[in-house]
Amino acid sequence: MTLRKVVEYPDPILKQVAKEVAAVSADVIAIIDDMFETMYAEKGAGLAANQIGVDLQIFVMDMTDDRSGAREYLGLAGGPARFIPDFTSPVLLGIPTTS
Repeated sequence: MTLRKVVEYPDPILKQVAKEVAAVSADVIAIIDDMFETMYAEKGAGLAANQIGVDLQIFVMDMTDDRSGAREYLGLAGGPARFIPDFTSPVLLGIPTTS
């Protein structure tokens, strides 16, 4: 796993519609692993692939205090839409803070 740099607003990749995932390959699994490592290191609750500069429809989240609820969501080409319930994130990665 690799810790990735979080892209900050107003980087153009954050405004683009990300590409669907064609297949769950070893590369996609490695991206997901990197996303979890980055999200946990940044003390975030969720992270989209474009927030680390990857133009794919992948989102990871973990809303538990003990980091036991890891979930990943992929926009698979030709696959069903994924439902992600509304939640309030305590940390929005990629939005610079003044504190």
